[in-house]
Amino acid sequence: MNQSVIVGDAIWKVFSTIDRLEGAKERTRFRAFARSLLRPVFDAMGWMPQKGESRDTAKLRSNLISALCRLGDEQVQGEGCRQFERFLSSPETVDPNLRGSVFFCVGAAGSNDQYEKLKDLATKSTSAIEVENAVKGLAATPDSARTNAVLTWALKGNLSAHYAVRLAIWSAQSSVNPEVVWSFIESHRDEFLRIIPLSDRSMVVDRIAENLSDTHAADEVREFARISLSPAARTKFEETAQKIVHWSALKELVIPKMNDWINENSQTAAKH
Repeated sequence: MNQSVIVGDAIWKVFSTIDRLEGAKERTRFRAFARSLLRPVFDAMGWMPQKGESRDTAKLRSNLISALCRLGDEQVQGEGCRQFERFLSSPETVDPNLRGSVFFCVGAAGSNDQYEKLKDLATKSTSAIEVENAVKGLAATPDSARTNAVLTWALKGNLSAHYAVRLAIWSAQSSVNPEVVWSFIESHRDEFLRIIPLSDRSMVVDRIAENLSDTHAADEVREFARISLSPAARTKFEETAQKIVHWSALKELVIPKMNDWINENSQTAAKH
């Protein structure tokens, strides 16, 4: 993997963490700032793959599309949804390297009808990579009601146990509201744990809970582990609880200072 992809991934990890920790009001300003940094890079690459370009370049383009969709870039979201419709009509017209990010755009900003079509792909496609892309797209929705609905739909057997679990993990990892997924898991604890292999339960629940950022959630995680997991697995969840405490401290102490910096520098840039 070349340096540009590594740097791009590192930047997006920072941006996605900040985006998740922001309050609703401040998130709008932060997203505009983040888009102002990422969009010129994407514009220089464009949507269409170039002949002879490297696999790393294709990966960087796809990552930028997904990032800009999550950050609310309406032009990228709109084009992603249009490409999804073209894919449904003629799959070969959409480059395979773009399909994952196109599906992500549908999950992040598509209509209800498009979201239902994404569910159809997840259940009916015979291509393993297409099913995975579709499930990741379903997980990208920022809508709490849609998240609860799709997790309920998955638990009813519409997805295999493997992908129902992955849907929950990816929803918690890609959402700005991981507490929605956590609340769902708490409410459906027995149903959810039943479909997870015993050896994987600790890892799965950790990945769902690790992005929570309110201190009371740390106690909820400890209690979940006490009730639902073996004594050996509970040790892992003290680490998870400490991650949550860490995110809570960042949200309270660091994010406000960062917002002040963004506001000052955005105003300075606008003057010039």
